[in-house]
Amino acid sequence: MNSSSTEALSQAIIPITINDQDLVTKINQQENVMRRRRPTCFEWTQLIATISIPLVIAIYTIVENHSSASIADNNRRKDNDIANISRISEREIAQSYRLNELAIAEKSREKDRILATDQQLENILVGYQDFLAKLILDNGLTLNRSLEAKVVARFKTLTALNQLDARRKSILIRSLYDAKLITLHQYVKSNDRAVLDLRQLDITDVIFGSSRNSPAQHQRQQYIDWDYLWLPESILINASFRYTRLNCATFSHTILDSGDLSFTAHHRTFSCFNHFPNNSINFDSASLVNATLYNAYLVSANFFFANLTFANMRLFLCEGCIFWKAKLIKADLTSSKFSILSQQNTLHLNFREISLREAVAHSATFEIIDFEKSDWSNVQASKIIINNCIFFKAIMVNCSFVNSSIQHSIFENAILNKTDLSYAKLQNVTFINSDMRYTNFSFIKCTYCRFINVTLQDIILKNASLQYSDFYNSPINISQLEETISIVGTRFFNGTVQLNLGTLEEHLNKITYNIRIKTGEIFQSETDADVYLKILGENNYTNFVRFKSTDQKSMIFKHGSIHYSTYEFNDLGKIKYIIIGHNGNNSESGWFLDWIEIDVPLHEEIYRFVCNRWLDKNKDDGKVELELIPSKVIKTTIILYQITVITGNKIAAGTDADVFLIIYGEDNQSDEHQLIHSKTYKNSFEQNQEDVFEIKILTLGKLKKIRIRHDNSGLGPGWYLDRILIHDTKTDQRYHFICEKWLSIDEDDRMISYEIFALQSKEYPLSVVTKTISRSSIDYYTQMKTISNTYKVYVVTSGDIGSGTNANVYIIIFGEYNNTGKVHLLKSKTHQDPFERGQTDLFEIAHIDIVLYLFNLRIGHDNSAFQSDWLLERVEISRPKFDQKSIFSCGKWLRKTKDQYQLEIELFPNIYSN
Repeated sequence: MNSSSTEALSQAIIPITINDQDLVTKINQQENVMRRRRPTCFEWTQLIATISIPLVIAIYTIVENHSSASIADNNRRKDNDIANISRISEREIAQSYRLNELAIAEKSREKDRILATDQQLENILVGYQDFLAKLILDNGLTLNRSLEAKVVARFKTLTALNQLDARRKSILIRSLYDAKLITLHQYVKSNDRAVLDLRQLDITDVIFGSSRNSPAQHQRQQYIDWDYLWLPESILINASFRYTRLNCATFSHTILDSGDLSFTAHHRTFSCFNHFPNNSINFDSASLVNATLYNAYLVSANFFFANLTFANMRLFLCEGCIFWKAKLIKADLTSSKFSILSQQNTLHLNFREISLREAVAHSATFEIIDFEKSDWSNVQASKIIINNCIFFKAIMVNCSFVNSSIQHSIFENAILNKTDLSYAKLQNVTFINSDMRYTNFSFIKCTYCRFINVTLQDIILKNASLQYSDFYNSPINISQLEETISIVGTRFFNGTVQLNLGTLEEHLNKITYNIRIKTGEIFQSETDADVYLKILGENNYTNFVRFKSTDQKSMIFKHGSIHYSTYEFNDLGKIKYIIIGHNGNNSESGWFLDWIEIDVPLHEEIYRFVCNRWLDKNKDDGKVELELIPSKVIKTTIILYQITVITGNKIAAGTDADVFLIIYGEDNQSDEHQLIHSKTYKNSFEQNQEDVFEIKILTLGKLKKIRIRHDNSGLGPGWYLDRILIHDTKTDQRYHFICEKWLSIDEDDRMISYEIFALQSKEYPLSVVTKTISRSSIDYYTQMKTISNTYKVYVVTSGDIGSGTNANVYIIIFGEYNNTGKVHLLKSKTHQDPFERGQTDLFEIAHIDIVLYLFNLRIGHDNSAFQSDWLLERVEISRPKFDQKSIFSCGKWLRKTKDQYQLEIELFPNIYSN
């Protein structure tokens, strides 16, 4: 800058400074004032607001812009996701369609393959049958002599069997059988074979008979015959011979594991081979592990060395069979029967060295069998029947034969350690040199038994009866004999403790009293209390006899049961009365006593004491002890009853089942007897046949009725019974029991048990009466009209929801001295399906008149089937003969629940109308 410029600027500034001096002074003064004064809140607020509002607006604008951007971004992502899902869904749907199409195509191809395979198998079968037909036509009877033809046949058969399925294998095998290529004939030599040798061939799962799920009963004509079948050393695992006949078949060394031979049958009269005529079917050394022989019937079968471990042989019947060295370990032999043929000689069947370890054989029967060196360890066999058997060196450790029957048998050098024979009945049984330590003879009844060189110190004899038995060199303690209830007629010889002879003196003046006590059949009639009895006679009286359970779980006096016991007392003379009672004090000790019988064999008398009331402190008069006098004294004379059973003349009227009979008289009733050993025919109960049987029992008085039944066992058990005739040989009285019904689960009312009432005749000889008496005879209808009556029973089911029942209902109608017995109400006259809600079902019962007025009835059901609970409204019984009607009201449930257990109820009439 030059000097002139600087001077000009200085001149300009200086005047301004001088002129505004006052203004600057004022401004400085104002600033000083302002510095001295503070701003107000309003001013601050204004200031803050002035500053904040733009700031908030700016922030909101920023956030809003960011939120809009986020929403837009989310929307874009959602749109992308939806698009992706849509694309994936489309791909999945397309993939699913493709997979379905592939699956359908695969199924179609699989079906085609199955059809092709099936057609291929069918072609193989047809081709084989064509080959077989050509082979037979070309060779004829010379086929058996042509080695080349037999080799070719075996090769072709082996090839076909290896390719075919089980169904076609069955057809192929049947074709070979029908062509007689795998059979023998009756006149073969011992080393002969069938034309076609199928040994070592696998024929697994082949069905020779019915399938495993076929019905439980077939008619005889539906069985499939495989007579003289020859399949030794074959593999027949899981094969089914159900409902077949295998007369003279050969399965030696064959593997039949898990095979089904249920209901397999054999003709008893079938004749087999010349070289072993007594063998009908051969299982020599066969393997039948886990096989099923349920209800099979075989005759003269050979089970040498056969392995039947785990086999199911329930209801198996085998006559004349041989089980030498066979294994039946853990097999189930429940209700099976092994015996000789009726036409065989008395040689024992060969069961030597058989192994029955841990088998179950409840209610099984073994008759005339040699069990030498057999192993019975841990066998459970209650109620078994052993008759005329030999147990030489048999091992029978820890067996259970509770409540069994053993007769005419020998146990020599046998080991019977810890064997339980409690409650068993032994007759004419001999124990020689046998180990019987800790054997349980509690409550046993041993008559005519012999103990030779047997150590008996550890044997349990509580309440045992050893009558007319002999002890030779068999030490026994006096304390053991004191636990017995009878040793009448028993003798103790050399080696037995001599002091025992002294104890016999106590028994010389005593006689046997058999006591039977019947518990009633009404609801909760049983008792767990200890019952006591005292008998008072003309000459003497007993102490109180106490009947006590052997353990806390068992109950002696069960619902409807009869308790049997035998005691020795001094001769009481004629019995005047008894005292019976119990010690129960709790609410469950109440006992309904039906009757007591005291049988005195020496006097040939039975004293019957009818009670028919409660011994319960909470019922009736509250008494738990009573004095009873005899209501009847029955003379026990032994009578021979001749029984003629006439089977009807209808197709398939005969039966192979076991038949049982009970005879009811005015004074007594018989035990149930099986009708065996007909006097007229070896094979009983065949069509149009008269079989005669003889039974020796105590006199029954005038006969009233019989109960006849069969056990539905064997081949074709259905039976058409025409009638039964019973001849009392002492009084020469003849009784006729007309049936003319099927005892079959497939015929008529499907009953296999009937009660039939007696008609009497002394006018004609039995031979004449059996040919003339029938339902069409005047004599039959005249007698039936005189002694019988039809009861019309109306059963009214409640109308409440769920009142009906599908269970089996029964009724018993009581008069003053008689009753109808248990009658099953099966066929209603008014409805096809009885006992439904709100229904009244009519049943008709034909029975001998009980009494002028009905006393009471019992009605109940067996709680079977689905929805068995039943609400019974009432029962009405009409007797047109007397124009009388009785009404029994009920209105209670008969059912089994947690809160209620009543399946039977006793009703008394509350209305009589004429």
